[in-house]
Amino acid sequence: MGAIEEMINLAKFMLASLSPGTSFHPNLTNNGAQLPQIRACLQSAMEDDQLCDQTFSVWAALLTVVNEVDIESLVDQTFAIIAQNWGSFSEETQLKAHDTVGSLIKTHSSFAPGKKSTSYQSLASIPLMSKYDGEISRFRLKVELGNHFDTFSLRCADENAAVVAQALKELIPFLETNQRFLHDSAISQKPTRVLSQLTRSILDACVRFYRRPPSHHPTVCSVFGTYWLSRSS
Repeated sequence: MGAIEEMINLAKFMLASLSPGTSFHPNLTNNGAQLPQIRACLQSAMEDDQLCDQTFSVWAALLTVVNEVDIESLVDQTFAIIAQNWGSFSEETQLKAHDTVGSLIKTHSSFAPGKKSTSYQSLASIPLMSKYDGEISRFRLKVELGNHFDTFSLRCADENAAVVAQALKELIPFLETNQRFLHDSAISQKPTRVLSQLTRSILDACVRFYRRPPSHHPTVCSVFGTYWLSRSS
């Protein structure tokens, strides 16, 4: 943890030393090659309640030094980490998490006007995040239902367990809200592509995380089991 923090501080120093207008960006993660290892290390440390606050501080610092391409892979995991560890955060870390989300929404290109991104996870369970969750929800309203299913497929296909677990948690009420869509698809003559793809992503996730399956897998699999049984009847 200390080594990662020192590396990030060094990158910050290099950024601060650049003259105005310089386009060079210190390559913290060797073209992104080491970023998955850093993500995994911090995610693992986040599971220790005694390291939770320090780890998120390092994570938030990491977001400030990676480039626009690399940060794309970090945004969804950031939201998942906050949602899943909020209760373990100190008040100071909760405020840092609030500011981090606000900074991402303000600066990340996916939230730019005209974009229709649905990939970011819900923060509705956190009252302090209600303003930002409302902004994210407004982005989702602009997107067709099929695209929401595609988004859940992508999130369930993520290699990070935290991202998948949070996606499955949100998928349950989403499927309940869209029971009519499931019913219409079940009785149609042709299988719906988005449901087939989502089912495949969930089953693949079962294989990837078979040693430690996300807690919402059984409920989601039950819903989809009912859907496919309806199609075969």
